Amino acid sequence: YKKNTKSICLFPWIKTIPGKLGMKSILNELDKLSILNQYKSEIKTVFTDVADEIIEYFKNRAKNEDSYDMNRHPNKIRHTLMCSLLFHQYREITDNILNMFSKLMYRIENKTDKSIKMNLIKNIKKVYNKNYLLYNISINVRNTPAELLKKKLLDEIGEKVFNDIIEEYEYEKNMESYDKQKIEKMKVKYTTHYRQMVKPILNTLEFKNNNPAFKPILESLELIKKYIDKKGKYYPSSEGIPKKLVIMEKWKSSILYSTENEFKISKYYFELYVLQKLEKALKCKEIWVQGAYSYRNPDEDLPKDWNEDKFTVHCDKLDIPTNADIFIEQIKSELTSSLKQANNYFGEKNNTYIYYPGNGKRGYFRIPKLKAVPERPILQEIKASVLNRWGIIDLLDVLIEADRQIDLSRFFHSTGQRQIINESDITYRLLLSYYGKGTNIGLKRTSTIVNPSCSYKELLRFNNRYFTIESVRESNSALVNRIIEIRNPKIWGITTACASDGTHIGSWGGNLISEWNPHYNKRGVMAYWHVDTNSTCVYSQLKTISSSEVATMLKGLILHDTEMRIESNYVDSHGQSEVAFPFCKMLNIDLHSRLKGIKKEKLYLPDDQIQLSNLQGVIDRSIKWHNINEQYSEMVRYVTAATEKTGPIESILRRFHKNNRNHPTYKAFVEAGKALKTIHICRYVMDENYRREINDALNIIENWNPYRSFISYGKDSELQTNNPEKQELSILCLHFIQNAIILMNTILIERVILSEGFYKRMQPEDCEALTALLFLNINPYGYINMDFNKPSILNAA
Repeated sequence: YKKNTKSICLFPWIKTIPGKLGMKSILNELDKLSILNQYKSEIKTVFTDVADEIIEYFKNRAKNEDSYDMNRHPNKIRHTLMCSLLFHQYREITDNILNMFSKLMYRIENKTDKSIKMNLIKNIKKVYNKNYLLYNISINVRNTPAELLKKKLLDEIGEKVFNDIIEEYEYEKNMESYDKQKIEKMKVKYTTHYRQMVKPILNTLEFKNNNPAFKPILESLELIKKYIDKKGKYYPSSEGIPKKLVIMEKWKSSILYSTENEFKISKYYFELYVLQKLEKALKCKEIWVQGAYSYRNPDEDLPKDWNEDKFTVHCDKLDIPTNADIFIEQIKSELTSSLKQANNYFGEKNNTYIYYPGNGKRGYFRIPKLKAVPERPILQEIKASVLNRWGIIDLLDVLIEADRQIDLSRFFHSTGQRQIINESDITYRLLLSYYGKGTNIGLKRTSTIVNPSCSYKELLRFNNRYFTIESVRESNSALVNRIIEIRNPKIWGITTACASDGTHIGSWGGNLISEWNPHYNKRGVMAYWHVDTNSTCVYSQLKTISSSEVATMLKGLILHDTEMRIESNYVDSHGQSEVAFPFCKMLNIDLHSRLKGIKKEKLYLPDDQIQLSNLQGVIDRSIKWHNINEQYSEMVRYVTAATEKTGPIESILRRFHKNNRNHPTYKAFVEAGKALKTIHICRYVMDENYRREINDALNIIENWNPYRSFISYGKDSELQTNNPEKQELSILCLHFIQNAIILMNTILIERVILSEGFYKRMQPEDCEALTALLFLNINPYGYINMDFNKPSILNAA
């Protein structure tokens, strides 16, 4: 294949991952997709109605083979492997192109915003003591004859001050035309750089929609495609704007150019406007792309042939009412009770109260800070006893004990045709792989430590053949189950709650996963953890910094695949939304959120008849229950789609994006969410113990994060790869090592408590505060020994 006048081999090129976000990367991916389009019909024929798991298995096998290995296979095997690889790559490349398109369109607007704001801030000059100067001018104008006025003003005030006043006014006036400046600069950026991606996108991708309201966008794309190569700033007068395409007021003056006889459509402004609307429609999947996976037809994400019988069956599975009125009445009665209790609470004098700044009508909650609780003294004794009894334990010994508990090798199998490595060698290489990836020192350094037992090439080949994301996830689930099994409920209790939150991890920037984090002021990814209240990580996943935490949170609750029954989940402000509350409600999981902007939150009423005199300043409106009633079946259908895994959870929830507020099911979820969130807020502001419960749960996951940097100490804890799969494997290995330490500490702490008489002295509060999150007794670096009697190395040499 000829690319940039160079001949390249297609097979390895088609398997490469996209580089850093930019025009070069998106054009390269479009080149790949244009090649794959030649095999599109054959791929679809082979994999009609084939499960994704089977395609994934063959893809994992094909991606690790080079051209020579692939050509050695018989025709049938080679054909199957190639089709599975190309089918997977077609979907992944299409998704990557759409992700890059979305981010590049955002980049145009974001960079323009920043440049205009910086320019205005830089140039505007505030005139010192301007009011006094204007007063002085007025006095002079009133008392001085006209012929002497100008000379006197210039002498007293100075010409420079007058110029500064004029300049200040002109810049403030420019602020009024901010939208016009922004559109003009966006158009310049688009035409000089970003427009080169439009033609290959329109020629390569097939955009479709199911909603007639978005059909004008597709018609506009056809118009753009028709004239993309033709010169001229305007479309021919015979071409008009597609019917029902709504053009915002601030864009009309730029898009529509009027002459004496007619209106002309400005080509570049129109293209930019339509592409922005396309990007918003893609985000909420009102427009989808043929052949994509995350951006596929939204109907494919939902259970097929949805009818009354299926609705009833899945309601029984979810353990929710089949009658919408019963579901609504449960929420409505709880909402009414919570509001009445809150109204009585704020009628009395309490530490939590509502205040009205400036004696206005708008009220704000004032909630006192929680006081820190001192650590229980007996817990310090238990930790000291563990350390004295077993001393410092090497991290590799911890991994060996974890293998003895769950037998790691049973989860890992070769993706090739045969498996020639014996079980003991598999276990040995598995532990080295976990150690190298989890501590972030890498496979090369790990193989050097154990050389000549296992060379780097052998370890690398083993990882390519055996070490898959699915296998590591299975081993993580088995380790969690083992921890739950060995816990003594008298000491640890029976936990059904977990907390979820993410943490920033530095990474290389030459990939689509890594993004700039403004909070840490550097590039990286986010590891998202679900940690139970006894400090065991139930589920972990890799996500981009800008992606939805709500979707990631729900994904972990649904897909954790452990024996733990999660009945409640604790999140911070980013992990909750008005869609998340009813979604969790239908999963029979209570969502408890620590709200950062709690003082500005509003309460919603069950109806207009209820009287709440003490809450007037924080009440918004009544809930529109009819929206929930009309869409109850569809709400159950979307929750079923997530639990039955008929589509990616992130893709299913993308339908409920802020760009799609008119979606009827989205409206229903929002109304139910407002009611459930009001119930949560009422309890949160009234009950200090509830606030402390949420805070304590989230502190557990905050303590989990420094644990990560202790274990993943290699290379400044930065992921040294641009491959998203390898990045996720590193996170999963880190997850496994942390849980292996939790397993070890759980056993050691239990033995100390039961054998040394601590259990009789412990109070219920001590058991609640007890944690296996202890790393003072772990040595992650290897064996350290200083022998002063050993002969000098230099003398020996």
